[in-house]
Amino acid sequence: MAGMSQRRRPGRVPETRRGFARLRQLDPAAWPWIGAGVLFLVVLGLIGAGLYSRYYAPPRETVLTVGEREYTMSYFVKRIRYYLADSATAGLSISAADAPNAVLATMEQAALLLASAESEGLTATDDEVKDRLYENVARLSGADLELPDAMETPTATPAADATATAGAASSPVPAETEAAASTPSPSPFAFSSDKDYRDALKKVRDLTGFSEDELREIARAEVLRERLRDTLKTLLSATALQSQLDVIYVQDRAAAEGAKTRLDGGEPFVQVQADVSPQTLPLPIGAPAADTPTAEVERQETPWVIKEMLLAQFQEPVFSTPVGGYTGIIATDRGAVIVGVRRREERALDNTHREFLLADAVDNWFETQRGAIAVQRSLDSEKTAWALDRVR
Repeated sequence: MAGMSQRRRPGRVPETRRGFARLRQLDPAAWPWIGAGVLFLVVLGLIGAGLYSRYYAPPRETVLTVGEREYTMSYFVKRIRYYLADSATAGLSISAADAPNAVLATMEQAALLLASAESEGLTATDDEVKDRLYENVARLSGADLELPDAMETPTATPAADATATAGAASSPVPAETEAAASTPSPSPFAFSSDKDYRDALKKVRDLTGFSEDELREIARAEVLRERLRDTLKTLLSATALQSQLDVIYVQDRAAAEGAKTRLDGGEPFVQVQADVSPQTLPLPIGAPAADTPTAEVERQETPWVIKEMLLAQFQEPVFSTPVGGYTGIIATDRGAVIVGVRRREERALDNTHREFLLADAVDNWFETQRGAIAVQRSLDSEKTAWALDRVR
């Protein structure tokens, strides 16, 4: 046993020693070449790592997670291209730099709709999705369109993809009759042949980078959004508490404090307003969609407004102020505002009111879904710059 314990085991040590011995036997002139080779391999590795981090890894990084669904940077870039192309066909001039946040909100809302549709009772039939894809391809490709024989005039509304801000409202959808619900109506867009459609589809795919299935999924989300609006629209009440307002708008805080001192001293609101405010006064009204202008009204023609029409910082101060009273000074990014309440009563809703209420209801629906489905955004300045570099 003792003899066995002293027996040298063959293996790594002798081989290592022999390896070093061979290196010592090398011609000294070879060492610079060996060093250069090692340096070359190190540099090549660094270059490879840089290329990997710049070109291979970013497209596969996650920019948005909704539930179990992950959206990569590659998909995000294609979505930005789609968004810019869609904006261009609508005649909107939108900078690519403004697109990422709007596109991410669009992706998030579409993902929430797709994830929640079944549990929320929202449906999109294959025919509806096919028609919407048809319309989108026609619009984005700029194809020459022909009306089907069954239709006399074009009645299509542009697709209602989600806008730069969450909860923006799309175009209203007419209520379906019982007959229309049972018999699919013809698409308002038609190509002269299936080949023309396939050519246009290829053009859109080349433009955006999307596959046909990805374009179909976008169309499905758009149809589901319309179904959501249809559902929420039926829940709106016929009337709402409304106020008629007067506004004192000044450029700086000092002027606003001077105006309020006069009001506190008993001067009529309209008199102070006439002395310190412009002739045309903008009400602090938000817009339910990007293409809805801020309302501007003459002093004696102020409209009836509902609470949801006002910008967030005005809602509670205005609607908690009694009739004949006025708010305190409310700061905005364009000056200071004092709002006077001329009248308030429960009134029937007009179409403008309903659009604001519907936009608010859509916002609340998405907020509820975010509470039920995990949403994680992973967009940062580095990813934004990378995406925009690929779009240009």
